[in-house]
Amino acid sequence: MSTPVNHGRSWTDEANADLRSMFEQGLALEVIAAKMDRTQGAICGQMERLKLVVNFGGVIHRMDPTPWVDLRKLR
Repeated sequence: MSTPVNHGRSWTDEANADLRSMFEQGLALEVIAAKMDRTQGAICGQMERLKLVVNFGGVIHRMDPTPWVDLRKLR
């Protein structure tokens, strides 16, 4: 496998907007990586920096924009 063209390049505002858009469209990680010509690891890392996802022990979870709810108040 060859090194992606954008390997090591800085993330621009435009690239971040593209990443956010593809993420919100629900595209798969491998599709986003291929379209952006970056590694899946680079995509995951940038999604974390943009607070789109959180990494718990190597498992990536989508950040829910809904605020936490105190379940005790729902009783």
